Amino acid sequence: MNPPSTRLLVVLGLPEPSQDSSPDPGLEPLQRALELCGAPSLSAALEPIHRKALGAAGAAWQATRAIPSRWFASEASHALLPELQSALQAQLPPQGLRVLQLSGLEHLLPLWRLALAELPVQPAYLLVLRHPLEVAEALRRSHGWSRDRGLLVWLQSTLAMEASSRGAARVVVEQEQLHWDPEGALDHLERQLNLQLPERSHERLLQWESEQPQSPLVAVPSVPSSTESSPLLQMAMQLHGWLLAESRGEERPRMMPEVICQQLAWAEALYGRTLAEEQQQRVRAEAELTQLRGRRLVRFSRWLRPDQAA
Repeated sequence: MNPPSTRLLVVLGLPEPSQDSSPDPGLEPLQRALELCGAPSLSAALEPIHRKALGAAGAAWQATRAIPSRWFASEASHALLPELQSALQAQLPPQGLRVLQLSGLEHLLPLWRLALAELPVQPAYLLVLRHPLEVAEALRRSHGWSRDRGLLVWLQSTLAMEASSRGAARVVVEQEQLHWDPEGALDHLERQLNLQLPERSHERLLQWESEQPQSPLVAVPSVPSSTESSPLLQMAMQLHGWLLAESRGEERPRMMPEVICQQLAWAEALYGRTLAEEQQQRVRAEAELTQLRGRRLVRFSRWLRPDQAA
């Protein structure tokens, strides 16, 4: 039996745009480069289904906890498959290459793999590797989150995309290479996934370069000399190095992600409580500030109208 003539490149590891207030050098340039090379992205019509799936799983875009694997075998999960498959089929051509960006949705990849298994499409997976400290800093700027919370988000999403794409056709590419060496990144992608970008040419890449805004060089975040004070940073750097080795075709410990998952089990409980307490403290502080403003408003009103003061 011949393989399906429609190929789908699933892009993982990039931030969901509305969740990151800073421009990401790996996001729009990647999408535009693939589009110019004949691999357009699917429309945003899938977003409502994604939100429904996250709600059904009790998850969020920037999750600090993994979705339990048992949920993907539940009736609630399988009830979403027909809607997901129908929405995707409506956008897929009979043949050719399309791109599906699951930005910030790495936790839903098992659901997508269930849906794609029943469709006449040949999927492959592009894992964009971002530096964990860069992600933590972006989340600090956009959400005011602590570094450890940002690292926890990076760990959960990166572990999810690695585990859920294991055994499938996949390639890992560094974020920096996508921006500063797009031609080398596309060469690596085509070679590792045995696919051809149908309209790729030197002229198309020159057009892509001319469209990119002039921006200062983005420095790779510096790693503290000692990571012992932060177990999350230590785990994040280990996982980053492991995936970096895969992107370069280097030897690495085969069971590293599983070991990190085990280490993260106790950290989830510790930081889960910490984050919950942090949220409760923030809510209390906002309520107290609202009450203080209300009391000040009453006092100011009485000062303006002393005749009605009690």
